[in-house]
Amino acid sequence: MIFQEKNVVIIGGTKGTGLKIAELLSKRGANVFSFFRTIPDFDYKDKIKFIHCDFSEASFYDNYENQLKSYLNKADILIVAVGKARMLK
Repeated sequence: MIFQEKNVVIIGGTKGTGLKIAELLSKRGANVFSFFRTIPDFDYKDKIKFIHCDFSEASFYDNYENQLKSYLNKADILIVAVGKARMLK
């Protein structure tokens, strides 16, 4: 399979399109890492690695490279599937 053992990073993979992509790629053999802000209300621990982080917090960027490297050495595919936007005040 084309996705077998590929490292896939999904930003926003706990709901909607992002979650469906995560499910599909994990079924096709990919190592899926889903970075999320809102804690999911389900359990996919055996198939998808969920990592809590908040890209909207400035403090996240102080050490983000080391944080990401602690989970994986390289990403073969990056998917950004953040589906909700709000206006900043």
